[in-house]
Amino acid sequence: MNSDLVTHSNQPADRRGSHDETTLRDPSANSAAPRLTRRASLMLALVLSLALWTAVWVATGLFASVVLG
Repeated sequence: MNSDLVTHSNQPADRRGSHDETTLRDPSANSAAPRLTRRASLMLALVLSLALWTAVWVATGLFASVVLG
């Protein structure tokens, strides 16, 4: 018989799935940084994208001003 099956079947039925096992094994799991919401992550992606495009256009303008005098 599979040993994993035996160990999981020995747990009482009312305790299965009633808790998150990762928090019991790792107490630092609760102190992890909070996750961004979907809206906040989309806003962050938009701001970073605009900043990148601004840097590209500034660099292009500076290069053009050096080349064209």
